[in-house]
Amino acid sequence: MTKEQQEQFESIIYDKNARVEFIEKTFVTASSLPYLEKSVYSFILNKLFPEPQTAAMKFGSALHMCVIEGVEKYLNSYVIMPKELSALNKNTKLYKEGYEALQTEANGREILTYDEHEQIIDMQSAFYNSEIYEEVYKEPIQELLKEEMIEFVYNDVKCRGRLDIATKFDENWTVWDLKTTQDTLDLDSIGKSINNYKYYRQMEMYRMAIVSRYNMNPEVKLIFLGKEFPFLPVCVEQLSERYWDAARNDIYFLTERWKEFIDN
Repeated sequence: MTKEQQEQFESIIYDKNARVEFIEKTFVTASSLPYLEKSVYSFILNKLFPEPQTAAMKFGSALHMCVIEGVEKYLNSYVIMPKELSALNKNTKLYKEGYEALQTEANGREILTYDEHEQIIDMQSAFYNSEIYEEVYKEPIQELLKEEMIEFVYNDVKCRGRLDIATKFDENWTVWDLKTTQDTLDLDSIGKSINNYKYYRQMEMYRMAIVSRYNMNPEVKLIFLGKEFPFLPVCVEQLSERYWDAARNDIYFLTERWKEFIDN
């Protein structure tokens, strides 16, 4: 942490005006819950200085755009490295010169390797040609939300959730959350991912978001998109009640932790 960052953090802890201003613009999200689990200070630091995206997170963001918002927007938002450049050793002069030229062309846009791009297109195509896709977009859809940000208050704490896809059909809402997995045929791995990454907490936050805006209790479903051939998607349509109990308990406890900091 730099001296400037430390001073910024300490101003929130010790300066009332800075603290009030920070609290006013800070929301609890599904992705920030793990930091609240560690401590309030960890949560504040993450809000002030978010951790840089990992390679997996960058890949996931590109995949989400391609699947949710379409190939055209994806291709306009990312630069694809030529196959010949992708095949070169990154330590060679030829690669470094080619990559530098590509960065200039990208003009701030994220660069994907040729293999990453091919994988994203394969995953998108497999999803679009699946029965799961037909289920998500079955007609007649009464309302459709994509990458929708919903703000709501829970336990006197401001919360925020960005929904991948939400559809209203026959007066019922369904939230569809997209995840990636190495092999969708391995259902045990999917179960481990749900447990290890606590996706059930994320699903509960999205459920609360829909309830807050529409006063309707939605179904929340996870769609796992496979990163390996045959790239088959799998939909987890229902979790056992113990997951929902754990999610509600965790979210209440963690928002209570943040509320205590705000009040005191």
